[in-house]
Amino acid sequence: TLTTYGFNQDSQDIMVQENIIEVYPSAVAAFAITSDEVIVPGQPMFTVNLSQFATSYEWDFGDGTTSTEENPVHYYQNEGLFTIQLVANNQYNCPDTLIRYDVVEGIALGSIEFPNAFTPNLAEGNGGSYDPQSFNNDIFFPFHYGIETYVYAWKAKVRFLDGQEIVESGDVTLLIK
Repeated sequence: TLTTYGFNQDSQDIMVQENIIEVYPSAVAAFAITSDEVIVPGQPMFTVNLSQFATSYEWDFGDGTTSTEENPVHYYQNEGLFTIQLVANNQYNCPDTLIRYDVVEGIALGSIEFPNAFTPNLAEGNGGSYDPQSFNNDIFFPFHYGIETYVYAWKAKVRFLDGQEIVESGDVTLLIK
């Protein structure tokens, strides 16, 4: 309720207005992350958006990348400490910002595990592509992260129809793109 009083020399005026001021809720930005350390470049960092009264989100991951998803998954590519900022906004344009400084660290580590068997797909080729998330085991492919190059070594023992035997070996350098 707004009440105004006006006075002049002959009279006194009173004016009352009801419901002329509207108060809108502000968004409240809040988030958590699954880990404060991730192995770069392959381990994901998951966000958990805990914001309230918000309908849109602007994330800045501190490495030059952003997202407008509610709960984005982010992959850091380089080592270092990273600051994450979330701007939560709502339909009334009442935003709130939360900045967590140096909240996650990218650590460069490497690992490689070679399978001891695989089941090639004899029906069709796959063009050499491999999906590490797949449960298919159609390609001899090591599980790895943090690797730039690695070398396959091979050895073959051959017996020809005439009984002659040879042993050959070598290596092949694979470059990871």
